[in-house]
Amino acid sequence: MIALLISTIASFILVRRLSPNDYAIYQTITKRAVFFGSILLTLMGDWAYRYNAQKIPGSWEAGIALSLLSALFSALVGLIVAAYLGVGGYLLLVASITVAMMSMYNAIRILMNALRPIRYAALTLIYRTIYTGMIVALVYLAHGGLLGALLSAIFASTISAFSGYSWTRKAKPSPNSWRRILREWFRYGYVYVPSVITVILASLDAIIADRIWGKEVVAAFFATLIVFSLLREAIMQGFGYISTYLLRGGIVENTLGAMRFSLFAITPLLVFAFAHPDHIIFLINPRYSWATSAVRYQAIAALMVLYESFLGSIVSGLARGDAENARNKVLKISLLVLFSRSIYIVLMMVLLIASSSKAAAVNAWVFSSIIAPLITSIGFLVHFKPLSREDIAFVTLPVIVYIALSYIVAYFIPVPLPSHRFFVELKVIGKPFIVYTFIAYTLCILADPYIRSKLSRNVLTKILGSR
Repeated sequence: MIALLISTIASFILVRRLSPNDYAIYQTITKRAVFFGSILLTLMGDWAYRYNAQKIPGSWEAGIALSLLSALFSALVGLIVAAYLGVGGYLLLVASITVAMMSMYNAIRILMNALRPIRYAALTLIYRTIYTGMIVALVYLAHGGLLGALLSAIFASTISAFSGYSWTRKAKPSPNSWRRILREWFRYGYVYVPSVITVILASLDAIIADRIWGKEVVAAFFATLIVFSLLREAIMQGFGYISTYLLRGGIVENTLGAMRFSLFAITPLLVFAFAHPDHIIFLINPRYSWATSAVRYQAIAALMVLYESFLGSIVSGLARGDAENARNKVLKISLLVLFSRSIYIVLMMVLLIASSSKAAAVNAWVFSSIIAPLITSIGFLVHFKPLSREDIAFVTLPVIVYIALSYIVAYFIPVPLPSHRFFVELKVIGKPFIVYTFIAYTLCILADPYIRSKLSRNVLTKILGSR
């Protein structure tokens, strides 16, 4: 939660201080170019996670070697993407280094998630704290613009990567021939070729939108995504342990409570955003008020991604064993994700071309992003069958109740008109939001016996433990 609040500061500064052109470039570099540059991590990162989670000797050293290779490849990708976006001069080199260091940080996060899952959240907090501090200093105070934003990402990624290196080194499996392990990951990397194609396809969405509608639509898409990406990140960090737990022999039923609590925590917030999209967009930046309706689609997409992430963690965690034993199931997972992302890209292109305005284009893009996690989630449930019907009902039916109760509360609580000034808008929406959250969460707790019993038990435990 602390990391979420810190990230919110940086996100709002960036979307308000950068021009739509610079904001689109920054988001494309740090979101899509980094994603595209992580092809090696896509190809072998899951093996690195699995081997380290199962404490296979030599896997940590192989993971470090993989992080260095990924950084080198990502530097080249960053150079190409930045040049394509029209970035020139010294900014071209800075953009390349940004993609390289963020890729290395992502590789170290894989090792942290496998070896030090509890400290994984601490590493994220370190990154967010440094990143936000640099954004405040270089973008807000020094008016550094795009350069300041890129330098902030470089500095935060570098410090966090070395911190993660130090922590994982202390928990690494027994040393062994890391070259043999790395060769084994390469040899069985073919099962992730569909995932590599998926990464390439998914990385193209911002570039496609830029070519068809320009950087203003790209900037608006990422602007409407800000609040929801922060919420998703905060919630899904808690899913990191699920795959590790299952890979080490845990049972699926013990993970369902985490999903239900996550849905309880996020659903009322998503409903509020859905009910008051104008206030969300005015908080972000009134400049993008023409894309207000996209906020509602983003709220739905956030819920779909949450389900996809949870189901994916379970299915991946049940594919136990080394590369030889797990490769067939992993290949099927990769093919399913490739299929859903292919549908996303094709649908997005068709809808963008058919759109008649910038607002319609952003709506079409966000609507397309709902389809991919929906298809993947259905595929996980139908083909892999990780959950029984009772389990599905356990993590689905409560959401319907949460949505109904929360929307009723949001409908009856009066909210004034939005303001163009950030702190005035924060004051305008603050009081209704506090009243809404109190009533909505209270009703959800009263309506859900599982959440009610768990919260009561935790409260009693703390009270008795303090005596």
